[in-house]
This record gives sequence, structure tokens and C-alpha cells, in this order.
Amino acid sequence: MTTMDEEHPATRLEPSVATLRRRANFAIGALAITMLVRGWDFVALAWSVGLVEAVPDTGEGAGPELMASLETADKLVDAGNVAIPITFVVTAILFLRWAHRLVALTRDLGAVLMWRPAQAVWAFFVPFVSFVRPYQIFSSVHAALDPEKVAAPAPRVDPSAQVDYRSVAFVEPSRARSLPAALIGVWWGAFLVMSLGARLLGMDKTPAESVAAVVSAYHRAMFVSFVAVVAAALATSVVRGLTARVEERFRRVRWSSPEALAAQRIRLG
Repeated sequence: MTTMDEEHPATRLEPSVATLRRRANFAIGALAITMLVRGWDFVALAWSVGLVEAVPDTGEGAGPELMASLETADKLVDAGNVAIPITFVVTAILFLRWAHRLVALTRDLGAVLMWRPAQAVWAFFVPFVSFVRPYQIFSSVHAALDPEKVAAPAPRVDPSAQVDYRSVAFVEPSRARSLPAALIGVWWGAFLVMSLGARLLGMDKTPAESVAAVVSAYHRAMFVSFVAVVAAALATSVVRGLTARVEERFRRVRWSSPEALAAQRIRLG
């Protein structure tokens, strides 16, 4: 049975695993803030739509109370418009830092992966390629990190649970949480819908000259914010799931002897 010693070839990768976990936590935190900001935007827009539709059609205009509510709602919408791009940039940076380390560590743990860490970053920025390449990379990482591609280590004896010499207690670490491959596709589809919707909203510079036009524009913005919340929630699951798969592979590699790794043709980077 292999022991956790400093001579194991995977020992030097332990700091990288800790860094990946830390970057995953930062990315998840940023995604949570993104969901809050987008939820704020959705609620503010919905309130504004309700107030706009409450304006009388008689041409008399809104009363003082309704006007005060409309002004407050507009301020909330404007606050969302300021917060959305800021949270998007911060979240993108933290997410890409996690993705870069994810791909690097996947390769370092001996998984067969054709993509390099830098490709996990620029894949989001190259025109047209960005529609499919990020999905290809994360799907490949998911497949490469299949736990069954490394033999499960034998259970370890738990000295703290020993009763006497005739009874032996073993520790079997819990398995990593499952991440269905389809979830990555659903996340990427939601992200594309959100991105395309946001671009279309940004391109529409036509001033709203009627109540119907204002309501229509707000409804489109509400749809984009709703999809953004869904995409961020799915991205959180993807980050957690892929990070857990890396940790599971590291556990198996770390508790396998160098001879067992060589027999499985696993070469650590």
C-alpha cells in the first residue's frame, strides 16, 4: 500500500491543486454576485414595466406618486446597467484564471488532452471560433478527467478507529460529485443565448417613442437577465464539478504507486 511520502512524483502538484480550488472558489463567488446583479436588474425592469403600464391612457400623465415610483425604478435600472458590465468583466477574469489552471493541471496529472492552458483563455475571444471552442475544451477536460481512467487506490487503514489487533478500520474517501457531460452543453447554450441577446440589446439604439416600445425593450432586457442568471448558475455547477474531478484524479494518482502509474501509462507533467 502506498503511503503519502515526499518522494511520490505527484507531491509537487499538491500546491497546484490547492490553487485550482482557490481559483474555483473565487470564480464561484463572482458568479454568485453576477446572479444577484442580474436578479436585481430583472426585478427592477419588471417593476418599471408594471409602473409604465399603469400610466393612464387618457393623456393626463402620471400622478405625483406614480412619477416618484417611476423615477425610483429608473434609478434602480440605471444602477443595474452600471453594475452588469463591471461584474461581467470581474467574473470573466476570475473564470478564465480558473480555466487556465484547470487545463494545465489536467495535463500535469497525466490526462490525455490536446488543448493547452492558453487555448482555454483565447478560445473565448476569437470570432466565430468562440461559438464552439470553449465547449470543445471543457467537454474534452470532462472526458479526460474520468475517474475510472485511473485505478482506484486501495482503502487506507484508519489508526484512530482501531479497537484491537483483530479489528481493522479502513478509510474510503468519498467520490467526487458527478457532472453529467450534458450539463456542460446546457451551460454553454445558455451562455451563448445570453451573450447574443446582450449584443442585440447593445446594437439597438432606436429611441423608444411610445409606451409599447419601452415595454418591449424592457421585456427583452428581462429575458437576457433571466438567461444570465441561469447561465451563471449552470457555470457554478460546471466549475464545482470539474474541480472535483481534478481533485479525485489527484487523489487516485497520489495514492497509486509510481509502478502502478507506469503500468497504466500515466506520465505526470
